[in-house]
Amino acid sequence: MIKELITKANTIGVISHINPDADNLGSLTALSTSLRLLGKDVKSICIDTIPYNLQFLHDVGKLTSNYDMDLDMLFILDCSSVDRLGHASSLIERTDIVINIDHHISNNIEADYSIVEVAASSTGEVLYKFLKEINLPIDVNVAESLFTAISGDSGSFRYDTVTSETFTIASELLDLGVNNKKINNNLYAMNKIAKVQMLGLAIDRLKIIPQKKLGITYILIDDFEELGAADADVEGIVEYIRDIDDIEIAILLRQNSAGFKASTRSKENYDVSELSLKFGGGGHIRAAGFSIKDLNLEETIEEILKRI
Repeated sequence: MIKELITKANTIGVISHINPDADNLGSLTALSTSLRLLGKDVKSICIDTIPYNLQFLHDVGKLTSNYDMDLDMLFILDCSSVDRLGHASSLIERTDIVINIDHHISNNIEADYSIVEVAASSTGEVLYKFLKEINLPIDVNVAESLFTAISGDSGSFRYDTVTSETFTIASELLDLGVNNKKINNNLYAMNKIAKVQMLGLAIDRLKIIPQKKLGITYILIDDFEELGAADADVEGIVEYIRDIDDIEIAILLRQNSAGFKASTRSKENYDVSELSLKFGGGGHIRAAGFSIKDLNLEETIEEILKRI
């Protein structure tokens, strides 16, 4: 049914969530490229800045922040809720056919068609199976974007969401000519000095609470200006804290104009998605997030500690 709808559609939108990551942009560029191979007029929409370590993705230069357009069909990728689309969420109401592809357990987007596999390592993994099932083209550029998506959201195939199927898919993508070294260099070996300095700040501010096996730290708005840092320079900090011995739960608080956004990670014995749901957020068992508004730093930390 979806293949027939794609065949009939002329202009198709593919949209990212705010603060895009590897899974999000990898999936977006993969689907966009595949649809262009069919001859479709594809509008790849991303209203935020593209992280510098993801600018190698194929056709990333075709992404647009414009969402004032008419579409025959809209794909929403790797997005658990409408608010994660920002102002571009208005496209949902203006588009007749909306397709939602994701792997978040907290996904609550109402679409005409939803393909949500919460056991998958990534949206990239779900998308690969979708493309194969309806026989959409997968060339080397599509394959590299999919591999980037899967690697990025699985922690380079380290997380417990990785299954034998994940490795089978990765193997099939490599057989299509994926340059694994190029992807790994961009994802994991492209640290600008501002990123290293931001990590240093977070470590200096790290508070460890042994009885809760918790490590919590924070980044302030002024830090970005002082270090000349970008959003991408915060990526990886919470994982670094999680990987410290004897820490089970890691939390990075990032200040914004409304309060703080929390990124949470865990190892084996704590479900951070449950913590995030207590604050109206969501995500996965080992990786989730939420926001706290109208509280200062000390009050924010106090509220979090009450609920762990």
